[in-house]
Amino acid sequence: NEGWASFWHYNILKELNLNDGLHFEFLKRHNDVVAPMVGGLNPYYIGFKIFQDIEKRFGIEKIFEVRKTERDSSFLRRYLTRDLCEELNLFQYAKKSFDYVIEEISDEIGWKKIRDHLADTCGIASIPYIRVTDLNRRDLT
Repeated sequence: NEGWASFWHYNILKELNLNDGLHFEFLKRHNDVVAPMVGGLNPYYIGFKIFQDIEKRFGIEKIFEVRKTERDSSFLRRYLTRDLCEELNLFQYAKKSFDYVIEEISDEIGWKKIRDHLADTCGIASIPYIRVTDLNRRDLT
């Protein structure tokens, strides 16, 4: 889980007695990795926020249990809460004709549909969408 790596990278390095230069470099690199993506999802960011929430609500021991027992899809189903969906500004959209339309927002009902859709399409449960956007006709790359 990308969130597991980000969670520990952040927590271990913040405990080190880094000089200001290294500390700011660490913060910059960490924030680059976990930055939310406009118009997309950053699994490092979502996982990091979920692990922080688990630690806050249940304590540090729970995150070890979660890491041991959950897959990406069950992790999202069990621990992506409505509050986190709202905080992360998650919504679901679909292409309708030539437009993109927001279908669900993180409200009382929509957050569960968003959570379930993420769980259904993450990791090995999904087939990646790959397309060619540019072709070099000389060497066909």
